[in-house]
Amino acid sequence: MKKFILLLAIVFLFGCSSMRSILSDEGKGYYDAAMRHGPIFVTTKTRSDKIWERAKQYIDLFSDMKLEIENDHLLRTYTSPTFSDRFDYMITRHALSKTSDSILFEVHCGGNAHTKEYAAIVGYFIDTGYPIPDDIIDPRR
Repeated sequence: MKKFILLLAIVFLFGCSSMRSILSDEGKGYYDAAMRHGPIFVTTKTRSDKIWERAKQYIDLFSDMKLEIENDHLLRTYTSPTFSDRFDYMITRHALSKTSDSILFEVHCGGNAHTKEYAAIVGYFIDTGYPIPDDIIDPRR
């Protein structure tokens, strides 16, 4: 019983820890900026198409899961297998109102313990275009 409790404690401490602890200084800077940015943001119609293209680029370059749905408002990959280290993504965009120049983007990730962190990283990348450091793309490096 004591071994089981110790094992649970280790899994809880390390399995739920932030990926930030294993990143380089460059990776930590990017990570911090991405966490401040978040996975949901608003932009203008003028910038919207460029951001949408970066969203497609991100999925093409970094996702192991292929696109299942791609249209003007939704990019969704196939769902990643349970207990996989792969991510699945859903990125949406829509106008806040019919008369508004503001476009809302939302990034959702599934399939791993760090899904909220990766959603924020993807949101930051597609909004800013700043290249993602290698150790964030593959933290095991």
